[in-house]
Amino acid sequence: MRFALRRFTYVSMLTVGLCATPDSHAQPPAQASKTPALEEAVNRFRVRDFDGALAAFRQAVKEKPDNPPAEVFMADMFKTVNDSAAARGWLERAVFEHSNDPQAYLALGDVNLRERRLVEAFMLFSSGARRAEAMPTEDARKKRLQEQAYRGLAAVAEARSDWPTAQRYLDAILRAAPQDALLSQRLGRAVFFQGKPDDALTHFETAFALDKKLLTPEALMGQLYEQKGDRENAARYMALAVKANPNDVNTCLAVAHWALAAGNLSVAKQQVEVARKMDAESLAALSTSGTVALYMKDYAQAQRHYEAVLAKAPTDFAATNGLALALCEREEPENKNRALEYAQSTLRNYPRSTEAAATLGWVLYRLGRLEEADRVFGQVVLAGDLSSNAAYYIARAAVQQGRNEQAKRLLEVALEARAYFVKRPDAEALLKQLRE
Repeated sequence: MRFALRRFTYVSMLTVGLCATPDSHAQPPAQASKTPALEEAVNRFRVRDFDGALAAFRQAVKEKPDNPPAEVFMADMFKTVNDSAAARGWLERAVFEHSNDPQAYLALGDVNLRERRLVEAFMLFSSGARRAEAMPTEDARKKRLQEQAYRGLAAVAEARSDWPTAQRYLDAILRAAPQDALLSQRLGRAVFFQGKPDDALTHFETAFALDKKLLTPEALMGQLYEQKGDRENAARYMALAVKANPNDVNTCLAVAHWALAAGNLSVAKQQVEVARKMDAESLAALSTSGTVALYMKDYAQAQRHYEAVLAKAPTDFAATNGLALALCEREEPENKNRALEYAQSTLRNYPRSTEAAATLGWVLYRLGRLEEADRVFGQVVLAGDLSSNAAYYIARAAVQQGRNEQAKRLLEVALEARAYFVKRPDAEALLKQLRE
């Protein structure tokens, strides 16, 4: 459970930026009609001849008018080498130089949507949709760009919980792509939050019939009821999910995660053990086993499970973050030092994760490095995306420094969250102590 925290301010903020340079790994843009000029453009880009690449991309557009503008090609190329700033610059240039072409508007809409800039994303997708609708019927890109625009507008509506608008766009896309299982799932979610659970279940059943790798309908219904705050119906559907799909690993893991949120640790443990028996190689099941052990304060067991995940997926976020949390709770100094290494590594790999930063702060606190922990916690609070566990960590540090009133407010906000969290029992005990 996460919440925005506005009552406490600090003066510093963590900012990390990465910039890649073009190299031999740059790939040709997708959804492009291949021509000799296109191949020439990619080769010139790979040797950093950007003027030559742009000229060749322009030639590729002349040879195949259904290709996007050359500036969009350049943005795609920079995206393949992870230079997002340059990619954005080329998309903005494309908007100005090809103001009637929808593709750059839609690509910029996707960028802003990923950054949660919903107003900008909505305006860009709307502009792109108008331009796509105005394209000649015979234009080969028209249908694809219209669909991209509607997908973007639906995603913005979903992010704003504007379910009627989301449904309208999803319906429009599904008429053209009725076999898209994920779209059917999204439509089911949209109608669920409009108070139509039976219709939602029908859409989820349609999606599952199209793709058996998706989460089962009953488990999805359970998740949505939990999200809605109706734990009684969530429990009912989770029980139905286990009964209807007893041999489905994803269902077992979904029920396990729900049980953790509900504070039913015995059910969580039972379901994850079933999942691991069905698929001993499942990294998701191993990681969830680590999380269940962490909740149950079996730190040695959590360590074993997370290390097994990291042996196959060395940068897995849940495993590296969870392992740091498990190790720092153990008494041996070598384990606490290893916890610090993992926490630092996780933050390097996920520099924008406030949860990774909070974990680093907690590990520093557990090592007795209070001044460093407080600096990191300041950055976490300033970022404004604070988990309940992070609130507990910061409250503990505040108590250590005599800031009891601040700690009480942090704990009260953390405990307002309905969902169970790893440190909830500790948070309840600390708040009770502070109130006495």
